[in-house]
Amino acid sequence: MVYILLGSGFEEAEALVAADVLRRANLPVTLAGIGGEYVTGSHDITVKTGLPVGKVSLGKGDMVVLPGGMGGVASMEGSGAAMALIRRAAGDPELWLAAICAAPTLLARAGLLPEGVSCVCYPGMEGELARVAVIFTALPTASLLAAFTIQYDPSRDSQFEAAATVLLSTLLSAFTIPLWAAVLGVCYP
Repeated sequence: MVYILLGSGFEEAEALVAADVLRRANLPVTLAGIGGEYVTGSHDITVKTGLPVGKVSLGKGDMVVLPGGMGGVASMEGSGAAMALIRRAAGDPELWLAAICAAPTLLARAGLLPEGVSCVCYPGMEGELARVAVIFTALPTASLLAAFTIQYDPSRDSQFEAAATVLLSTLLSAFTIPLWAAVLGVCYP
């Protein structure tokens, strides 16, 4: 089972695209909520979770996924149940732990990143990992394209073009981060 932890302010694309792609691959995925059955992400999208984080029972081969989003990361850090689950996944060689975008900083602050491990993180967050890890920053595709589209004339056609570009760049980022991790040989554990 893949458990994706959702705390208030999680990054929707990182959580929901991951859930969608894994389910399309016929892998069992459960959205585990912190603080309630319904959790609102960083862009005001509310998601119904399948299980409270405190009810997650990890078994051999299970994976815990930590999506980014500053609020979501703070929610995970503030939840005793979430941190216990994360510590268990980090310390058990029969379990998998994945941290996306801003979430590797949570692992660093909790002392859960082994010395010299390679990480992929959101550009600009490297400083929070520099003492414990070698960093490979993901290409900021979404940030660059979103900044570029903001400069368009705000006509209706340009707004649709900008929205399509941001959506495409977000999807590209969602797929390039794991690709870079695979290319660079990042595997945790």
